[in-house]
Amino acid sequence: MSNKNLDKKSYHHGNLRESLINSAIDLLEKEGIEKLSLRSVAKYSNVSQAAPYSHFKDKTTLLADVAAVGFQRLSQDMLKNSRKQKKGYDKLIGLSSAYINFAMDNKDIFKLMYSHEFKNMQDYPVLLNTAGKSYAMFSHVVNICCMGDPDKDIKSLTVTIWGAVHGITSLIIEGKLDYKLLGYDNLEQFIKSNIDILYKAI
Repeated sequence: MSNKNLDKKSYHHGNLRESLINSAIDLLEKEGIEKLSLRSVAKYSNVSQAAPYSHFKDKTTLLADVAAVGFQRLSQDMLKNSRKQKKGYDKLIGLSSAYINFAMDNKDIFKLMYSHEFKNMQDYPVLLNTAGKSYAMFSHVVNICCMGDPDKDIKSLTVTIWGAVHGITSLIIEGKLDYKLLGYDNLEQFIKSNIDILYKAI
């Protein structure tokens, strides 16, 4: 499996739900979302065709849990990459770097996480609970950078910074942006240069 962060775990009794989710992640990478189905996931997991229905009512419900796993792993990477930093600026670079690197390592699940598959998030409570974590982490760090200044519009600044990071990320994984062609030696240098610009807005 090429995915660095979302490793497939073998199925054993009592672990069916997790096994099905991990199988779906593998199939998502190998065959794409169009060919992924509860039937294909059951076959890949070596369980009966009826087994997935004990946990997921349809394909979209399964995909919602796959996306939730993605958001959870993304937030874990962001936390790990930023909590050792002391200054708000360095934390912002840490969050942004983790965000972009996660997407590059997990392109298919990242695209699913921000796709239009889930029209009403209220129907997927697990996904609803995890989807906003990365945004909340950006908001927290923006607040640190603003040092509690009441004149700063934390919400607008967070949307601007998160939106810019997400937009850059999407362009990279879609193959529309190559930082090397822009004259940067490596990804970290590119990220720092862009965060420097965004940081000035704070």
